[in-house]
Amino acid sequence: MPISRRTVLKGSALLVLYAAVPGCAPGGGDEVEDADGAAEQDGGGATGSAVPEPDGWVVTRWRADPFARGSYSFLAVDSSPDDRRALAAPVGDRLFFAGEATSVANPATVHGALESGRAAADAVDSVAEEGARILVIGAGMAGLGAARALDDLGYDVTVVEGRDRMGGRTFTVDTLGVPLDLGASWIHGTDGNPLTALADELGVERSDPTDYDNEPEYAPDGVELTDTQYATAEAAFDSVMEVAATAAEEQAEDGPLADVVWAAAADLDLSDDDLLVLTHYLNTSIEGEYAGGLGELSTWWWEEGEGYDGGDVVFPDGYVQLVDGLAEGLAIDLGAPVEEVAVVDGGVVVTIGDDSTYEADHVVVTVPLGVLKAGTIAFEPPLPDAKATAIERIGMGLLDKTYLRFPEVFWDADADLIGWVSPDGDGRWAEWVNMAKVTGEPILLGFNAAAYAEQVEAMSDEEVVADAMAVLRTIYGP
Repeated sequence: MPISRRTVLKGSALLVLYAAVPGCAPGGGDEVEDADGAAEQDGGGATGSAVPEPDGWVVTRWRADPFARGSYSFLAVDSSPDDRRALAAPVGDRLFFAGEATSVANPATVHGALESGRAAADAVDSVAEEGARILVIGAGMAGLGAARALDDLGYDVTVVEGRDRMGGRTFTVDTLGVPLDLGASWIHGTDGNPLTALADELGVERSDPTDYDNEPEYAPDGVELTDTQYATAEAAFDSVMEVAATAAEEQAEDGPLADVVWAAAADLDLSDDDLLVLTHYLNTSIEGEYAGGLGELSTWWWEEGEGYDGGDVVFPDGYVQLVDGLAEGLAIDLGAPVEEVAVVDGGVVVTIGDDSTYEADHVVVTVPLGVLKAGTIAFEPPLPDAKATAIERIGMGLLDKTYLRFPEVFWDADADLIGWVSPDGDGRWAEWVNMAKVTGEPILLGFNAAAYAEQVEAMSDEEVVADAMAVLRTIYGP
Protein backbone atom coordinates (compact mmCIF):
# COMPACT_ATOMS: atom_id res chain seq x y z
CA MET A 1 0.00 0.00 0.00
CA PRO A 2 1.58 3.29 -1.03
CA ILE A 3 2.03 6.60 0.64
CA SER A 4 -0.62 8.66 -1.08
CA ARG A 5 -1.68 12.26 -1.09
CA ARG A 6 0.57 14.05 1.39
CA THR A 7 3.99 12.57 1.02
CA VAL A 8 6.00 15.32 2.74
CA LEU A 9 5.10 18.78 2.68
CA LYS A 10 6.82 16.62 3.14
CA GLY A 11 9.92 18.17 5.10
CA SER A 12 14.83 22.89 5.22
CA ALA A 13 14.93 20.67 7.62
CA LEU A 14 18.02 20.66 9.71
CA LEU A 15 19.74 18.68 7.03
CA VAL A 16 22.84 16.76 6.43
CA LEU A 17 23.96 17.32 2.83
CA TYR A 18 26.88 15.07 1.99
CA ALA A 19 28.65 14.37 -1.27
CA ALA A 20 30.53 11.28 -0.23
CA VAL A 21 34.15 10.66 -1.10
CA PRO A 22 34.33 7.42 -3.09
CA GLY A 23 35.40 4.59 -0.86
CA CYS A 24 34.60 6.47 2.35
CA ALA A 25 30.89 5.79 2.57
CA PRO A 26 29.67 3.65 5.48
CA GLY A 27 28.38 0.13 5.13
CA GLY A 28 29.71 -2.47 2.74
CA GLY A 29 29.56 -6.19 2.24
CA ASP A 30 31.97 -9.09 2.61
CA GLU A 31 34.50 -9.32 -0.17
CA VAL A 32 35.51 -12.52 -1.90
CA GLU A 33 37.92 -13.17 -4.72
CA ASP A 34 36.81 -14.33 -8.14
CA ALA A 35 38.70 -16.89 -10.21
CA ASP A 36 41.12 -14.23 -11.39
CA GLY A 37 41.83 -13.03 -7.86
CA ALA A 38 39.83 -9.78 -8.26
CA ALA A 39 37.89 -8.69 -5.21
CA GLU A 40 34.14 -8.43 -5.65
CA GLN A 41 31.13 -8.16 -3.35
CA ASP A 42 29.65 -11.46 -2.24
CA GLY A 43 26.02 -11.93 -3.16
CA GLY A 44 23.82 -10.90 -6.04
CA GLY A 45 20.23 -10.46 -4.85
CA ALA A 46 17.52 -9.53 -7.34
CA THR A 47 20.02 -7.93 -9.71
CA GLY A 48 22.56 -10.72 -9.88
CA SER A 49 25.36 -8.31 -8.95
CA ALA A 50 26.68 -6.62 -5.85
CA VAL A 51 24.92 -3.63 -4.35
CA PRO A 52 27.38 -0.73 -4.60
CA GLU A 53 28.08 1.86 -1.96
CA PRO A 54 26.28 5.18 -2.39
CA ASP A 55 28.57 7.97 -3.57
CA GLY A 56 26.39 10.73 -2.14
CA TRP A 57 23.38 11.29 0.06
CA VAL A 58 21.04 13.86 1.54
CA VAL A 59 19.33 13.32 4.91
CA THR A 60 16.49 15.48 6.26
CA ARG A 61 15.77 16.08 9.92
CA TRP A 62 12.56 18.08 10.09
CA ARG A 63 12.00 17.65 13.82
CA ALA A 64 15.39 19.18 14.59
CA ASP A 65 14.80 22.11 12.24
CA PRO A 66 14.06 25.15 14.46
CA PHE A 67 11.99 26.73 11.69
CA ALA A 68 9.71 23.68 11.28
CA ARG A 69 9.84 21.41 14.36
CA GLY A 70 8.25 18.63 12.34
CA SER A 71 6.93 17.83 8.89
CA TYR A 72 3.20 18.55 8.95
CA SER A 73 0.17 18.42 11.20
CA PHE A 74 -2.34 15.68 12.05
CA LEU A 75 -5.40 15.41 14.27
CA ALA A 76 -4.28 13.75 17.46
CA VAL A 77 -6.47 12.11 20.11
CA ASP A 78 -8.95 14.65 21.52
CA SER A 79 -8.33 17.17 18.74
CA SER A 80 -10.80 17.85 15.92
CA PRO A 81 -11.33 20.01 12.81
CA ASP A 82 -12.67 22.68 15.17
CA ASP A 83 -9.12 23.07 16.43
CA ARG A 84 -7.95 23.83 12.90
CA ARG A 85 -10.71 26.43 12.61
CA ALA A 86 -9.64 27.97 15.92
CA LEU A 87 -6.04 28.07 14.73
CA ALA A 88 -7.11 29.82 11.52
CA ALA A 89 -9.33 32.40 13.26
CA PRO A 90 -8.04 36.01 13.26
CA VAL A 91 -7.32 37.78 16.52
CA GLY A 92 -9.30 40.99 16.24
CA ASP A 93 -8.59 42.80 13.01
CA ARG A 94 -4.80 42.80 13.47
CA LEU A 95 -3.53 39.20 13.54
CA PHE A 96 -4.33 36.63 10.88
CA PHE A 97 -3.15 33.04 10.61
CA ALA A 98 -2.42 30.68 7.72
CA GLY A 99 -0.55 27.46 7.03
CA GLU A 100 -1.37 23.84 6.30
CA ALA A 101 -2.34 23.27 9.94
CA THR A 102 -5.14 25.84 9.62
CA SER A 103 -6.75 24.05 6.66
CA VAL A 104 -9.78 21.87 7.26
CA ALA A 105 -10.28 20.91 3.62
CA ASN A 106 -6.65 20.14 2.73
CA PRO A 107 -4.43 19.94 5.82
CA ALA A 108 -0.84 18.69 5.62
CA THR A 109 -0.53 19.54 1.94
CA VAL A 110 1.20 22.24 -0.08
CA HIS A 111 -2.02 23.17 -1.82
CA GLY A 112 -3.71 23.45 1.59
CA ALA A 113 -0.97 25.84 2.68
CA LEU A 114 -1.32 27.92 -0.48
CA GLU A 115 -5.11 28.04 -0.18
CA SER A 116 -4.87 29.06 3.48
CA GLY A 117 -2.55 31.94 2.61
CA ARG A 118 -4.94 33.20 -0.02
CA ALA A 119 -7.86 32.87 2.42
CA ALA A 120 -5.95 34.91 5.00
CA ALA A 121 -5.31 37.58 2.36
CA ASP A 122 -9.03 37.77 1.69
CA ALA A 123 -9.69 38.17 5.42
CA VAL A 124 -7.15 40.98 5.67
CA ASP A 125 -8.62 42.67 2.63
CA SER A 126 -12.06 42.68 4.28
CA VAL A 127 -10.83 44.95 7.11
CA ALA A 128 -7.71 46.75 5.87
CA GLU A 129 -7.65 50.31 4.66
CA GLU A 130 -6.32 51.13 1.23
CA GLY A 131 -2.52 51.02 1.13
CA ALA A 132 -2.25 49.45 4.60
CA ARG A 133 1.10 48.05 5.72
CA ILE A 134 0.92 44.26 5.89
CA LEU A 135 3.66 42.10 7.39
CA VAL A 136 3.67 38.40 6.52
CA ILE A 137 5.70 36.15 8.85
CA GLY A 138 7.11 33.19 6.96
CA ALA A 139 8.10 32.73 3.31
CA GLY A 140 6.71 29.24 2.88
CA MET A 141 3.87 28.51 0.48
CA ALA A 142 1.23 29.92 2.84
CA GLY A 143 3.19 33.12 3.42
CA LEU A 144 4.06 33.60 -0.24
CA GLY A 145 0.47 32.88 -1.24
CA ALA A 146 -0.82 35.48 1.19
CA ALA A 147 1.82 38.04 0.24
CA ARG A 148 1.30 37.54 -3.49
CA ALA A 149 -2.45 38.06 -3.16
CA LEU A 150 -2.11 41.11 -0.91
CA ASP A 151 0.56 42.66 -3.13
CA ASP A 152 -1.68 42.19 -6.16
CA LEU A 153 -4.43 44.02 -4.25
CA GLY A 154 -2.15 47.02 -3.82
CA TYR A 155 -1.17 46.74 -0.16
CA ASP A 156 2.29 47.63 1.18
CA VAL A 157 3.52 44.10 1.86
CA THR A 158 6.73 42.85 3.43
CA VAL A 159 7.58 39.20 4.15
CA VAL A 160 9.98 38.33 6.97
CA GLU A 161 11.58 34.91 7.01
CA GLY A 162 13.85 33.42 9.67
CA ARG A 163 15.73 31.19 7.25
CA ASP A 164 18.25 32.39 4.70
CA ARG A 165 16.04 31.06 1.92
CA MET A 166 12.42 31.06 0.80
CA GLY A 167 10.11 28.07 0.58
CA GLY A 168 9.79 26.79 4.14
CA ARG A 169 9.02 23.10 3.93
CA THR A 170 9.33 23.26 0.15
CA PHE A 171 13.07 23.11 -0.42
CA THR A 172 14.94 22.05 -3.56
CA VAL A 173 18.69 21.30 -3.56
CA ASP A 174 21.07 20.04 -6.25
CA THR A 175 23.63 18.53 -3.88
CA LEU A 176 23.59 15.21 -5.78
CA GLY A 177 23.80 16.84 -9.19
CA VAL A 178 20.09 17.07 -9.98
CA PRO A 179 17.21 18.99 -8.36
CA LEU A 180 15.82 17.07 -5.38
CA ASP A 181 12.97 18.18 -3.14
CA LEU A 182 13.73 17.72 0.53
CA GLY A 183 10.29 18.82 1.64
CA ALA A 184 7.25 18.72 -0.62
CA SER A 185 7.59 16.57 -3.74
CA TRP A 186 4.18 15.94 -5.30
CA ILE A 187 1.12 17.79 -6.44
CA HIS A 188 -1.41 15.49 -4.80
CA GLY A 189 -4.42 15.36 -7.11
CA THR A 190 -3.96 17.50 -10.20
CA ASP A 191 -7.58 18.15 -11.20
CA GLY A 192 -8.64 21.61 -10.03
CA ASN A 193 -5.64 21.87 -7.72
CA PRO A 194 -4.37 25.47 -7.36
CA LEU A 195 -0.82 24.16 -7.68
CA THR A 196 -1.69 22.81 -11.12
CA ALA A 197 -2.96 26.25 -12.13
CA LEU A 198 0.17 27.88 -10.74
CA ALA A 199 2.46 25.40 -12.49
CA ASP A 200 0.58 25.99 -15.76
CA GLU A 201 0.93 29.76 -15.32
CA LEU A 202 4.67 29.44 -14.70
CA GLY A 203 5.23 26.83 -17.42
CA VAL A 204 6.67 24.30 -14.96
CA GLU A 205 7.29 20.78 -16.24
CA ARG A 206 5.70 17.88 -14.40
CA SER A 207 6.31 14.15 -14.45
CA ASP A 208 3.88 11.46 -15.46
CA PRO A 209 1.59 10.52 -12.55
CA THR A 210 3.12 8.22 -9.97
CA ASP A 211 1.74 4.70 -10.34
CA TYR A 212 1.28 3.51 -6.76
CA ASP A 213 0.31 0.05 -7.95
CA ASN A 214 3.72 -0.32 -9.60
CA GLU A 215 5.40 -1.21 -6.31
CA PRO A 216 7.09 -4.54 -5.67
CA GLU A 217 7.09 -5.24 -1.94
CA TYR A 218 9.58 -7.42 -0.16
CA ALA A 219 9.33 -9.57 2.96
CA PRO A 220 11.79 -9.18 5.84
CA ASP A 221 14.14 -11.72 4.23
CA GLY A 222 14.17 -9.79 0.93
CA VAL A 223 11.91 -12.19 -0.99
CA GLU A 224 9.08 -10.50 -2.89
CA LEU A 225 5.65 -11.01 -1.36
CA THR A 226 3.51 -13.63 -3.04
CA ASP A 227 0.12 -12.92 -4.57
CA THR A 228 -1.43 -14.70 -1.62
CA GLN A 229 0.41 -12.49 0.86
CA TYR A 230 -0.67 -9.38 -1.04
CA ALA A 231 -4.29 -10.49 -1.09
CA THR A 232 -4.33 -11.51 2.58
CA ALA A 233 -2.80 -8.22 3.71
CA GLU A 234 -5.08 -6.13 1.54
CA ALA A 235 -8.16 -7.95 2.82
CA ALA A 236 -6.96 -7.55 6.41
CA PHE A 237 -6.26 -3.86 5.86
CA ASP A 238 -9.74 -3.30 4.40
CA SER A 239 -11.27 -5.19 7.33
CA VAL A 240 -9.55 -3.21 10.08
CA MET A 241 -10.26 0.06 8.26
CA GLU A 242 -13.96 -0.84 8.13
CA VAL A 243 -13.89 -1.42 11.87
CA ALA A 244 -12.08 1.90 12.36
CA ALA A 245 -14.71 3.72 10.31
CA THR A 246 -17.49 2.19 12.41
CA ALA A 247 -15.68 3.10 15.62
CA ALA A 248 -15.32 6.68 14.44
CA GLU A 249 -19.10 6.87 14.14
CA GLU A 250 -20.12 4.87 17.20
CA GLN A 251 -17.36 5.22 19.80
CA ALA A 252 -18.58 7.37 22.72
CA GLU A 253 -15.13 8.80 23.44
CA ASP A 254 -12.14 9.49 21.25
CA GLY A 255 -9.05 7.37 21.65
CA PRO A 256 -5.95 6.21 19.78
CA LEU A 257 -6.57 4.68 16.38
CA ALA A 258 -4.14 1.92 17.39
CA ASP A 259 -6.58 0.56 19.97
CA VAL A 260 -9.27 0.01 17.36
CA VAL A 261 -6.94 -1.26 14.65
CA TRP A 262 -5.14 -3.86 16.73
CA ALA A 263 -8.34 -5.09 18.36
CA ALA A 264 -9.78 -5.62 14.89
CA ALA A 265 -6.59 -7.32 13.69
CA ALA A 266 -6.70 -9.72 16.64
CA ASP A 267 -10.07 -10.98 15.44
CA LEU A 268 -8.68 -11.94 12.01
CA ASP A 269 -6.51 -14.86 13.21
CA LEU A 270 -3.57 -13.83 11.03
CA SER A 271 -0.27 -15.69 10.97
CA ASP A 272 2.73 -13.83 12.36
CA ASP A 273 4.00 -13.22 8.83
CA ASP A 274 0.66 -11.89 7.62
CA LEU A 275 0.40 -9.65 10.69
CA LEU A 276 3.78 -8.15 9.84
CA VAL A 277 2.66 -7.37 6.29
CA LEU A 278 -0.54 -5.79 7.63
CA THR A 279 1.60 -3.69 9.97
CA HIS A 280 3.64 -2.59 6.94
CA TYR A 281 0.47 -1.57 5.09
CA LEU A 282 -0.73 0.41 8.09
CA ASN A 283 2.60 2.20 8.32
CA THR A 284 2.82 3.16 4.66
CA SER A 285 -0.87 3.96 4.16
CA ILE A 286 -1.60 5.75 7.45
CA GLU A 287 1.52 6.63 9.44
CA GLY A 288 3.42 7.57 6.29
CA GLU A 289 0.52 9.62 5.03
CA TYR A 290 -0.39 11.45 8.21
CA ALA A 291 3.13 11.49 9.74
CA GLY A 292 1.71 10.37 13.07
CA GLY A 293 1.77 7.02 14.83
CA LEU A 294 -1.35 4.89 15.16
CA GLY A 295 -1.13 5.51 18.90
CA GLU A 296 -1.24 9.28 18.33
CA LEU A 297 -3.96 9.60 15.69
CA SER A 298 -7.55 10.31 16.68
CA THR A 299 -9.99 7.47 16.06
CA TRP A 300 -12.70 10.04 15.40
CA TRP A 301 -10.83 12.39 13.09
CA TRP A 302 -7.65 10.79 11.73
CA GLU A 303 -9.00 10.50 8.18
CA GLU A 304 -9.43 14.16 7.30
CA GLY A 305 -9.26 16.39 4.27
CA GLU A 306 -11.08 16.45 0.95
CA GLY A 307 -8.30 16.37 -1.64
CA TYR A 308 -8.47 16.69 -5.42
CA ASP A 309 -9.04 14.13 -8.13
CA GLY A 310 -6.37 13.20 -10.65
CA GLY A 311 -2.93 11.68 -10.36
CA ASP A 312 0.03 12.72 -8.25
CA VAL A 313 2.93 14.34 -10.14
CA VAL A 314 6.37 15.66 -9.22
CA PHE A 315 8.53 18.43 -10.63
CA PRO A 316 11.71 17.14 -12.33
CA ASP A 317 13.29 20.56 -11.75
CA GLY A 318 11.94 20.97 -8.23
CA TYR A 319 9.27 22.79 -6.25
CA VAL A 320 11.60 25.79 -6.11
CA GLN A 321 10.11 26.88 -9.43
CA LEU A 322 6.73 27.48 -7.80
CA VAL A 323 8.38 29.20 -4.83
CA ASP A 324 10.34 31.54 -7.09
CA GLY A 325 7.29 32.23 -9.23
CA LEU A 326 5.16 33.25 -6.26
CA ALA A 327 7.95 35.34 -4.75
CA GLU A 328 8.82 37.33 -7.84
CA GLY A 329 8.61 41.06 -7.14
CA LEU A 330 7.78 40.69 -3.44
CA ALA A 331 9.72 42.45 -0.67
CA ILE A 332 11.19 39.58 1.35
CA ASP A 333 13.64 39.97 4.23
CA LEU A 334 15.55 36.74 4.85
CA GLY A 335 17.48 35.85 7.99
CA ALA A 336 14.92 37.65 10.14
CA PRO A 337 13.66 35.24 12.82
CA VAL A 338 10.65 36.65 14.66
CA GLU A 339 10.79 36.67 18.46
CA GLU A 340 7.68 38.68 19.42
CA VAL A 341 4.42 39.82 17.89
CA ALA A 342 2.81 42.61 19.91
CA VAL A 343 -0.56 44.16 19.15
CA VAL A 344 -0.44 47.82 20.16
CA ASP A 345 -2.69 50.82 19.72
CA GLY A 346 -3.10 51.36 16.02
CA GLY A 347 -1.21 48.32 14.77
CA VAL A 348 1.30 45.56 15.38
CA VAL A 349 5.00 45.64 16.29
CA VAL A 350 7.10 42.61 15.33
CA THR A 351 10.52 42.13 16.92
CA ILE A 352 13.14 39.96 15.27
CA GLY A 353 16.28 38.32 16.61
CA ASP A 354 18.58 41.33 16.40
CA ASP A 355 16.05 43.42 18.36
CA SER A 356 15.09 45.45 15.32
CA THR A 357 11.36 45.90 14.73
CA TYR A 358 8.77 46.09 12.00
CA GLU A 359 5.58 48.09 12.35
CA ALA A 360 2.47 47.11 10.44
CA ASP A 361 -1.26 47.64 10.37
CA HIS A 362 -1.92 43.92 10.07
CA VAL A 363 0.19 40.77 10.38
CA VAL A 364 -0.30 37.36 8.79
CA VAL A 365 1.39 34.57 10.80
CA THR A 366 2.24 31.55 8.65
CA VAL A 367 4.93 29.74 10.66
CA PRO A 368 4.52 25.96 11.01
CA LEU A 369 2.48 24.50 13.86
CA GLY A 370 5.67 23.02 15.31
CA VAL A 371 7.11 26.51 15.77
CA LEU A 372 3.93 27.69 17.51
CA LYS A 373 4.10 24.63 19.75
CA ALA A 374 7.72 25.37 20.63
CA GLY A 375 6.75 28.85 21.82
CA THR A 376 9.73 30.51 20.16
CA ILE A 377 7.49 33.40 19.11
CA ALA A 378 5.94 35.36 21.98
CA PHE A 379 2.55 37.00 21.48
CA GLU A 380 1.52 40.07 23.40
CA PRO A 381 -1.16 39.95 24.56
CA PRO A 382 -1.14 36.12 24.73
CA LEU A 383 -3.16 34.27 22.13
CA PRO A 384 -6.81 33.54 23.00
CA ASP A 385 -7.42 30.33 24.93
CA ALA A 386 -9.15 28.60 22.01
CA LYS A 387 -6.15 29.19 19.75
CA ALA A 388 -3.63 28.20 22.43
CA THR A 389 -5.60 25.00 23.08
CA ALA A 390 -5.71 24.21 19.37
CA ILE A 391 -1.93 24.64 19.12
CA GLU A 392 -1.50 22.22 22.02
CA ARG A 393 -3.96 19.57 20.80
CA ILE A 394 -3.17 19.28 17.08
CA GLY A 395 -0.27 16.93 16.46
CA MET A 396 2.88 17.85 14.55
CA GLY A 397 4.02 14.78 12.69
CA LEU A 398 7.32 13.63 11.27
CA LEU A 399 8.21 12.21 7.87
CA ASP A 400 11.88 12.30 6.86
CA LYS A 401 13.61 11.64 3.56
CA THR A 402 16.96 10.18 2.67
CA TYR A 403 18.24 10.39 -0.90
CA LEU A 404 20.99 7.98 -1.91
CA ARG A 405 22.94 8.32 -5.17
CA PHE A 406 24.68 5.26 -6.59
CA PRO A 407 27.08 4.58 -9.46
CA GLU A 408 24.34 2.58 -11.20
CA VAL A 409 20.77 1.35 -10.83
CA PHE A 410 20.68 -2.03 -9.11
CA TRP A 411 17.02 -2.02 -8.01
CA ASP A 412 13.72 -2.65 -9.82
CA ALA A 413 14.34 -0.18 -12.63
CA ASP A 414 10.77 -0.10 -13.90
CA ALA A 415 9.12 0.27 -10.49
CA ASP A 416 7.71 3.59 -9.28
CA LEU A 417 8.07 2.61 -5.62
CA ILE A 418 9.61 -0.25 -3.64
CA GLY A 419 8.33 -1.54 -0.32
CA TRP A 420 10.02 -3.52 2.44
CA VAL A 421 8.39 -5.20 5.44
CA SER A 422 10.46 -4.60 8.57
CA PRO A 423 10.77 -7.72 10.75
CA ASP A 424 10.23 -5.52 13.82
CA GLY A 425 6.99 -3.99 12.55
CA ASP A 426 8.40 -0.51 13.08
CA GLY A 427 8.11 0.90 9.57
CA ARG A 428 11.87 1.01 9.13
CA TRP A 429 12.63 2.11 5.55
CA ALA A 430 9.20 0.84 4.58
CA GLU A 431 8.94 2.68 1.29
CA TRP A 432 11.34 3.82 -1.41
CA VAL A 433 10.78 5.95 -4.51
CA ASN A 434 12.66 5.16 -7.69
CA MET A 435 13.95 8.64 -8.48
CA ALA A 436 15.85 7.33 -11.51
CA LYS A 437 12.55 7.43 -13.40
CA VAL A 438 12.19 11.14 -12.64
CA THR A 439 15.77 12.40 -12.67
CA GLY A 440 17.49 10.03 -15.08
CA GLU A 441 20.13 9.47 -12.41
CA PRO A 442 20.68 6.38 -10.17
CA ILE A 443 19.02 7.86 -7.08
CA LEU A 444 16.72 6.23 -4.52
CA LEU A 445 14.56 8.08 -2.01
CA GLY A 446 13.75 6.37 1.28
CA PHE A 447 11.04 7.44 3.72
CA ASN A 448 10.70 7.00 7.46
CA ALA A 449 7.61 8.12 9.35
CA ALA A 450 6.44 8.66 12.91
CA ALA A 451 8.26 6.65 15.60
CA TYR A 452 11.01 5.25 13.40
CA ALA A 453 11.63 8.67 11.89
CA GLU A 454 12.19 9.97 15.42
CA GLN A 455 14.82 7.25 15.90
CA VAL A 456 16.51 8.14 12.62
CA GLU A 457 16.74 11.79 13.64
CA ALA A 458 18.91 10.76 16.59
CA MET A 459 21.40 8.98 14.29
CA SER A 460 24.43 10.49 12.59
CA ASP A 461 24.16 10.65 8.82
CA GLU A 462 26.69 7.80 8.56
CA GLU A 463 24.43 5.68 10.77
CA VAL A 464 21.37 6.62 8.71
CA VAL A 465 23.06 5.58 5.47
CA ALA A 466 24.34 2.33 6.99
CA ASP A 467 20.84 1.55 8.27
CA ALA A 468 19.36 2.20 4.83
CA MET A 469 22.01 0.14 3.08
CA ALA A 470 21.37 -2.83 5.36
CA VAL A 471 17.78 -2.86 4.11
CA LEU A 472 18.71 -2.45 0.45
CA ARG A 473 21.23 -5.27 0.73
CA THR A 474 18.59 -7.46 2.35
CA ILE A 475 16.46 -6.99 -0.76
CA TYR A 476 19.03 -6.89 -3.52
CA GLY A 477 22.01 -8.79 -2.15
CA PRO A 478 25.20 -7.80 -0.33
